[in-house]
Amino acid sequence: MKAALNIEATHLYVRFLPKDSTELEMMFGDSTLTLFSHPLDYELTEGEKYIDSTLIGNDFTWLYTRVPVGYTSPISQYEVIEQLYLPTLIESEIQGIKRQEVSSNISNDWWDILENKSFELTGNSNSAQKINSSQTIQKASNRWTPKATIRVQDNVTNTYVPLQGVEVRARWWFNWEKGFTDVNGKATMSGSFSGKLNWSIVWDSHDWDIRSGFYGQAYYNGPDGSKSDWNLDIGIGGKSFVYGHIHRACYNYWNNNLGLKKPFIDNFWKQKIKIAVYGKAGRSYFGSGWRWLFGAPVAIYELEENGSPRNSNRIFNTTIHEIAHVSHWEMDHSDFYKADDRVVESYAVGIAYVFSAQVYSAGQIPHGDFQSISFDVYTAPSPDGYESKYTALVIDLMDNYNQRADWGINRPVDNVSGYTIAQIENAMKGAKTLEKWRDNLRDKYDNPTENNLDELFNNYINWR
Repeated sequence: MKAALNIEATHLYVRFLPKDSTELEMMFGDSTLTLFSHPLDYELTEGEKYIDSTLIGNDFTWLYTRVPVGYTSPISQYEVIEQLYLPTLIESEIQGIKRQEVSSNISNDWWDILENKSFELTGNSNSAQKINSSQTIQKASNRWTPKATIRVQDNVTNTYVPLQGVEVRARWWFNWEKGFTDVNGKATMSGSFSGKLNWSIVWDSHDWDIRSGFYGQAYYNGPDGSKSDWNLDIGIGGKSFVYGHIHRACYNYWNNNLGLKKPFIDNFWKQKIKIAVYGKAGRSYFGSGWRWLFGAPVAIYELEENGSPRNSNRIFNTTIHEIAHVSHWEMDHSDFYKADDRVVESYAVGIAYVFSAQVYSAGQIPHGDFQSISFDVYTAPSPDGYESKYTALVIDLMDNYNQRADWGINRPVDNVSGYTIAQIENAMKGAKTLEKWRDNLRDKYDNPTENNLDELFNNYINWR
């Protein structure tokens, strides 16, 4: 005779409210927790962002999840909402609590029936999965492994681009699985479900984290109560369009095949890079210092400074440009702060150009290759000018085009070619001036055009 099934709490449904950025980072930095910015019993419409009416004006919101019984919260604002019986879950170790093995006393089929009855008894019959009366107990559940395809529209190339490395979640109440999209934008969830579920994306990765504003995590809440795979094509406009192209740029940079170093590596001593997205007009920037400690050092604006929507190529190019500043800053903080603006910005211009050229044609890259820009335009006041610190130096070091020959005396003379972007990056280490950058290139690398380095750099050294 089988022993009676012992039903007692295995998990807790909880929520956390960080009081500051330190506690927020502590919670999101815990890889054993899967956090949601909305109650897990709240039905969201697709694309909806949950707003807690009790926290209007607060920088932080409640974060919801499940934890094993015995869990101790690292922050003070912590509430247990319900006790849960989830015997079939295998939990990773949290705070030294051993993970639970799959129960041998209950099968998936019996679990589905027990769960449905629980929904009915608690007044949540709409959430119960339908089981036909003709089905036997052994065949009660028809489990399936969900799949998703995530793409974003590129309004410059007029195509939908698969997004790689996106974290996709499938959830039904307190059970969830996740998967990461491949090169085709396809993700397979890590486990199966017996019926309907809720889809979502968290715009986060191991090394970068996209924020909605200064503190809020960026999400996309997909179909609620879905019984099929998810095919999401993110269209033009809105923050999700911006999130998609920022993610695309970051993924390409961190996984580049150009020999460039990773711009930032999350580890025990350093938090991942935060990228704030603001749904308004503004000039994107990288701001170091206190922003590293209290929020997002990189800011990307949904709208151009004149209020027009940013196109996909501008979002991509601008993101790469600002992340290049992050990479430069990480080489040597002191050198970055003391470096000539022309070193700092010329490097970022060149990096952004190289990555943009991988996905856009020459005519689609913002500002093109800078080759036709004259000295007087560079030095003209904004918005008509480009500002003299944003130069074509890095592009000139790589290409075999002399703009002076085609465009006349008012353009730089460029008789240098053949340097790789990786060589240019490596030569910039320790270079606070254009002169030092030039000398490093000559000392570190043999190049048949190196005798023309002085001529090329003098275009920009004397350019103010």
